Amino acid sequence: MQNATYAILDTETTGFYAKRGDRIVEIAAIKFTGEDIEGAQSFSYLINPERNIPKAVTRVHGIVDDMVQDAPVFSAIVDEFIDFLQGVDYLFIHNAKFDLAFLGAEFERAGKACNFPTVICSVELSRALYPFESSHNLNAIAKRCQLSIKEGEGRHRALGDVIMTGEAIRIFYHQNPLVFQGTLEQIIGKGYTLPGGV
Repeated sequence: MQNATYAILDTETTGFYAKRGDRIVEIAAIKFTGEDIEGAQSFSYLINPERNIPKAVTRVHGIVDDMVQDAPVFSAIVDEFIDFLQGVDYLFIHNAKFDLAFLGAEFERAGKACNFPTVICSVELSRALYPFESSHNLNAIAKRCQLSIKEGEGRHRALGDVIMTGEAIRIFYHQNPLVFQGTLEQIIGKGYTLPGGV
């Protein structure tokens, strides 16, 4: 991991279906070189989804309508987000297809295009490195890696999940650097891309 620049990204949303009009309510990312997660740059915004947040979804991430009422819409922060990704070699996303579907829809609404870095799904990475584990959601990975949420970083909030994912990836690497690198190269071949866009 020493010579590359990495970013880790997460979103929280109003639901599960970007194609049915669900929207992003929070986005967060960190960017760092090598293993310097503690010195990472961060990008974090609550987003006004321009629609109500269902109560069932609020029970998961804790974000309510009042919290996003005065937040920027996605199109207001999209250029800053694109700038943040400049210089990133690898972008880790936990369950990448989900987040990329929402990002693709938001980029399309904003009339923007973005040359995303190489995307690596950390769920796929965990499955490849630990094939005998029964679960690869973030709770299971955190338990496996003996990670806990730090004070002020909520689980199922974008920045908290990003930081936890970063710590898990660093542990994956240290357990066997050569296997990690080889597995990473295999996953890169799967070619996650941002759908939609302009």
